[in-house]
Amino acid sequence: MLKLVCWSKNERNDLVSEFKRQKGYIEKAESYIEKDVENANVVLKVALEFKEGIKKEKLSAWLFNKESYAVFGHVFLLILLFPLHLYGMLNSYLPYRIPAWFVEKKVADIHFHASIKLLAGSILFVIFWGIQISLVAIFTDNYYWAMYFGSLIVSAWISYKYWISFLKLKGKIRYNKLQKQKGDTFRKVKNSTRKVKGVCTQIISKMKNALGIKEAQKESG
Repeated sequence: MLKLVCWSKNERNDLVSEFKRQKGYIEKAESYIEKDVENANVVLKVALEFKEGIKKEKLSAWLFNKESYAVFGHVFLLILLFPLHLYGMLNSYLPYRIPAWFVEKKVADIHFHASIKLLAGSILFVIFWGIQISLVAIFTDNYYWAMYFGSLIVSAWISYKYWISFLKLKGKIRYNKLQKQKGDTFRKVKNSTRKVKGVCTQIISKMKNALGIKEAQKESG
Protein backbone atom coordinates (compact mmCIF):
# COMPACT_ATOMS: atom_id res chain seq x y z
CA MET A 1 0.00 0.00 0.00
CA LEU A 2 2.87 2.36 0.85
CA LYS A 3 4.31 1.51 -2.55
CA LEU A 4 1.13 2.62 -4.34
CA VAL A 5 0.77 5.92 -2.54
CA CYS A 6 4.46 6.83 -2.76
CA TRP A 7 4.80 5.83 -6.44
CA SER A 8 4.94 9.43 -7.61
CA LYS A 9 8.14 10.01 -5.64
CA ASN A 10 10.09 7.77 -8.00
CA GLU A 11 9.19 8.74 -11.54
CA ARG A 12 11.44 7.22 -14.21
CA ASN A 13 10.88 5.60 -17.56
CA ASP A 14 13.26 2.70 -17.05
CA LEU A 15 10.99 -0.11 -15.81
CA VAL A 16 13.83 -2.30 -14.55
CA SER A 17 15.44 0.53 -12.59
CA GLU A 18 12.03 1.52 -11.23
CA PHE A 19 11.37 -2.04 -10.06
CA LYS A 20 14.77 -2.31 -8.34
CA ARG A 21 14.34 1.07 -6.68
CA GLN A 22 10.86 0.22 -5.42
CA LYS A 23 12.06 -3.16 -4.20
CA GLY A 24 14.94 -1.52 -2.34
CA TYR A 25 12.60 1.03 -0.79
CA ILE A 26 10.20 -1.68 0.40
CA GLU A 27 13.00 -3.74 1.95
CA LYS A 28 14.37 -0.74 3.83
CA ALA A 29 10.89 0.42 4.84
CA GLU A 30 10.08 -3.03 6.21
CA SER A 31 13.32 -3.01 8.18
CA TYR A 32 12.43 0.28 9.86
CA ILE A 33 8.82 -0.76 10.51
CA GLU A 34 9.95 -4.01 12.18
CA LYS A 35 11.95 -1.95 14.64
CA ASP A 36 8.86 0.08 15.58
CA VAL A 37 5.96 -2.35 16.04
CA GLU A 38 3.61 0.26 17.49
CA ASN A 39 4.07 2.59 14.52
CA ALA A 40 3.77 -0.40 12.16
CA ASN A 41 0.33 -1.21 13.57
CA VAL A 42 -0.75 2.39 13.01
CA VAL A 43 0.52 2.26 9.41
CA LEU A 44 -1.27 -1.05 8.82
CA LYS A 45 -4.56 0.34 10.11
CA VAL A 46 -4.33 3.45 7.94
CA ALA A 47 -3.28 1.41 4.89
CA LEU A 48 -6.23 -0.96 5.30
CA GLU A 49 -8.62 1.97 5.66
CA PHE A 50 -7.18 3.49 2.50
CA LYS A 51 -7.44 0.22 0.57
CA GLU A 52 -11.04 -0.34 1.69
CA GLY A 53 -11.94 3.27 0.88
CA ILE A 54 -10.63 3.27 -2.70
CA LYS A 55 -12.31 -0.09 -3.30
CA LYS A 56 -15.63 1.29 -2.07
CA GLU A 57 -15.30 4.46 -4.15
CA LYS A 58 -14.07 2.47 -7.19
CA LEU A 59 -10.89 4.51 -7.50
CA SER A 60 -7.17 3.83 -8.00
CA ALA A 61 -4.49 4.95 -5.56
CA TRP A 62 -2.60 7.06 -8.15
CA LEU A 63 -5.59 9.40 -8.51
CA PHE A 64 -4.93 10.85 -5.06
CA ASN A 65 -1.64 12.38 -6.19
CA LYS A 66 -3.57 15.46 -7.38
CA GLU A 67 -6.52 17.50 -6.17
CA SER A 68 -8.24 17.40 -9.56
CA TYR A 69 -7.63 16.40 -13.18
CA ALA A 70 -8.11 18.20 -16.50
CA VAL A 71 -9.93 15.81 -18.83
CA PHE A 72 -10.70 17.83 -21.98
CA GLY A 73 -7.38 17.06 -23.70
CA HIS A 74 -7.65 13.41 -22.65
CA VAL A 75 -11.16 13.13 -24.12
CA PHE A 76 -10.09 14.84 -27.36
CA LEU A 77 -7.15 12.45 -27.79
CA LEU A 78 -9.35 9.39 -27.28
CA ILE A 79 -11.87 10.68 -29.82
CA LEU A 80 -9.05 11.27 -32.29
CA LEU A 81 -7.61 7.77 -31.85
CA PHE A 82 -10.94 5.93 -31.70
CA PRO A 83 -10.86 4.73 -35.38
CA LEU A 84 -7.45 3.11 -34.81
CA HIS A 85 -8.67 1.56 -31.57
CA LEU A 86 -11.75 0.17 -33.33
CA TYR A 87 -9.63 -1.30 -36.14
CA GLY A 88 -7.25 -2.90 -33.65
CA MET A 89 -10.09 -4.24 -31.51
CA LEU A 90 -11.92 -5.81 -34.46
CA ASN A 91 -8.75 -7.56 -35.64
CA SER A 92 -7.56 -8.72 -32.21
CA TYR A 93 -10.63 -9.07 -30.00
CA LEU A 94 -11.17 -12.84 -30.22
CA PRO A 95 -7.57 -14.00 -29.52
CA TYR A 96 -7.48 -11.56 -26.62
CA ARG A 97 -10.92 -12.30 -25.22
CA ILE A 98 -11.13 -16.12 -25.56
CA PRO A 99 -8.39 -16.81 -22.93
CA ALA A 100 -10.07 -14.29 -20.58
CA TRP A 101 -13.42 -16.06 -20.98
CA PHE A 102 -11.75 -19.43 -20.34
CA VAL A 103 -9.96 -18.50 -17.11
CA GLU A 104 -12.99 -16.64 -15.75
CA LYS A 105 -15.20 -19.71 -16.26
CA LYS A 106 -12.81 -22.66 -15.77
CA VAL A 107 -9.89 -21.57 -13.55
CA ALA A 108 -10.79 -20.93 -9.91
CA ASP A 109 -7.33 -19.90 -8.68
CA ILE A 110 -6.76 -16.29 -9.78
CA HIS A 111 -2.99 -16.68 -9.34
CA PHE A 112 -2.90 -18.70 -12.57
CA HIS A 113 -5.07 -16.32 -14.60
CA ALA A 114 -2.30 -14.03 -15.87
CA SER A 115 0.07 -16.84 -16.94
CA ILE A 116 -2.70 -18.82 -18.68
CA LYS A 117 -3.99 -15.75 -20.51
CA LEU A 118 -0.47 -14.85 -21.61
CA LEU A 119 0.32 -18.33 -22.93
CA ALA A 120 -3.07 -18.99 -24.55
CA GLY A 121 -3.27 -15.47 -25.94
CA SER A 122 0.16 -15.75 -27.57
CA ILE A 123 -0.84 -19.00 -29.29
CA LEU A 124 -4.25 -17.68 -30.39
CA PHE A 125 -2.78 -14.46 -31.78
CA VAL A 126 -0.42 -16.48 -33.98
CA ILE A 127 -3.30 -18.68 -35.19
CA PHE A 128 -5.85 -15.91 -35.79
CA TRP A 129 -3.40 -13.45 -37.32
CA GLY A 130 -1.94 -16.25 -39.47
CA ILE A 131 -5.39 -17.05 -40.87
CA GLN A 132 -6.22 -13.38 -41.46
CA ILE A 133 -2.89 -12.65 -43.18
CA SER A 134 -3.25 -15.78 -45.34
CA LEU A 135 -6.72 -14.68 -46.48
CA VAL A 136 -5.41 -11.22 -47.36
CA ALA A 137 -2.50 -12.78 -49.28
CA ILE A 138 -4.87 -15.06 -51.21
CA PHE A 139 -7.39 -12.41 -52.21
CA THR A 140 -5.06 -9.44 -52.84
CA ASP A 141 -2.08 -8.77 -55.07
CA ASN A 142 1.49 -7.66 -54.38
CA TYR A 143 2.54 -7.33 -50.76
CA TYR A 144 -0.66 -6.05 -49.17
CA TRP A 145 -0.45 -8.92 -46.70
CA ALA A 146 2.81 -7.48 -45.35
CA MET A 147 1.23 -4.06 -44.86
CA TYR A 148 -1.76 -5.72 -43.24
CA PHE A 149 0.54 -7.63 -40.88
CA GLY A 150 2.25 -4.38 -39.90
CA SER A 151 -1.11 -2.72 -39.31
CA LEU A 152 -2.13 -5.59 -37.01
CA ILE A 153 0.88 -5.08 -34.76
CA VAL A 154 0.56 -1.28 -34.60
CA SER A 155 -3.22 -1.24 -34.16
CA ALA A 156 -3.14 -3.94 -31.45
CA TRP A 157 -0.62 -1.90 -29.45
CA ILE A 158 -2.63 1.31 -29.93
CA SER A 159 -5.87 -0.46 -28.97
CA TYR A 160 -4.27 -1.83 -25.78
CA LYS A 161 -2.92 1.59 -24.78
CA TYR A 162 -6.24 3.18 -25.74
CA TRP A 163 -8.18 0.92 -23.37
CA ILE A 164 -5.83 1.65 -20.49
CA SER A 165 -6.11 5.38 -21.21
CA PHE A 166 -9.91 5.08 -21.35
CA LEU A 167 -9.99 3.42 -17.92
CA LYS A 168 -7.76 6.17 -16.54
CA LEU A 169 -10.09 8.80 -17.99
CA LYS A 170 -13.05 7.13 -16.27
CA GLY A 171 -11.09 7.21 -13.02
CA LYS A 172 -10.25 10.90 -13.42
CA ILE A 173 -13.87 11.83 -14.14
CA ARG A 174 -15.13 9.85 -11.15
CA TYR A 175 -12.42 11.32 -8.92
CA ASN A 176 -13.32 14.88 -9.96
CA LYS A 177 -16.99 14.14 -9.32
CA LEU A 178 -16.34 12.74 -5.83
CA GLN A 179 -13.99 15.62 -5.09
CA LYS A 180 -16.83 18.07 -5.73
CA GLN A 181 -19.38 16.05 -3.78
CA LYS A 182 -17.01 15.72 -0.77
CA GLY A 183 -18.73 12.62 0.63
CA ASP A 184 -17.74 11.13 3.99
CA THR A 185 -16.00 8.07 2.52
CA PHE A 186 -14.03 10.16 0.04
CA ARG A 187 -12.88 12.55 2.77
CA LYS A 188 -11.76 9.62 4.92
CA VAL A 189 -9.77 8.19 2.00
CA LYS A 190 -8.07 11.55 1.40
CA ASN A 191 -7.18 11.77 5.10
CA SER A 192 -5.76 8.24 4.95
CA THR A 193 -3.72 9.27 1.91
CA ARG A 194 -2.17 12.20 3.82
CA LYS A 195 -1.36 9.94 6.78
CA VAL A 196 0.29 7.29 4.61
CA LYS A 197 2.27 9.93 2.70
CA GLY A 198 3.37 11.34 6.06
CA VAL A 199 4.62 7.90 7.09
CA CYS A 200 6.42 7.58 3.73
CA THR A 201 8.14 10.91 4.32
CA GLN A 202 9.23 9.84 7.81
CA ILE A 203 10.61 6.52 6.60
CA ILE A 204 12.48 8.16 3.71
CA SER A 205 13.91 10.73 6.11
CA LYS A 206 15.08 7.99 8.50
CA MET A 207 16.61 6.09 5.59
CA LYS A 208 18.51 9.17 4.43
CA ASN A 209 19.73 9.86 7.97
CA ALA A 210 20.87 6.26 8.36
CA LEU A 211 22.73 6.38 5.05
CA GLY A 212 24.34 9.65 6.09
CA ILE A 213 25.53 8.08 9.35
CA LYS A 214 26.96 5.07 7.53
CA GLU A 215 28.82 7.28 5.05
CA ALA A 216 30.22 9.36 7.89
CA GLN A 217 31.39 6.21 9.67
CA LYS A 218 33.11 5.00 6.50
CA GLU A 219 34.88 8.32 6.04
CA SER A 220 36.03 8.42 9.68
CA GLY A 221 37.12 4.77 9.45
